[in-house]
Amino acid sequence: MMNSLRIRPTYLSDEDIAAGVLEKEGYKALILPYSKGMKEVEAEFIRRFVRNGGLVIADNTPGICSEHGRVLKTPRLHDLFPVIDRKNIVRYGKGIAAYLPGEINVIEGVCRY
Repeated sequence: MMNSLRIRPTYLSDEDIAAGVLEKEGYKALILPYSKGMKEVEAEFIRRFVRNGGLVIADNTPGICSEHGRVLKTPRLHDLFPVIDRKNIVRYGKGIAAYLPGEINVIEGVCRY
């Protein structure tokens, strides 16, 4: 997808996000492909990024597990992605969260759930 849009992505770790790199370096968009495991501090910085005008795009229920793989009762980003059974967009603060189930994480030869 990124290549077809002629966008060269920068990969950030969960530590980068938790350190505030998104805002410090002026990122405008964040794509979360198959980001099921997430730390609470990482989720908070993603929320803040969107609230301040950022765009986050996700698939496959982001933040549904802790960073240790434990399934959570409430996904970490439930306020950004309250609907997970279809495509949808949520305005959050000055930003936008877009949910595209199963459309970002398309890798040939890998089984998707």
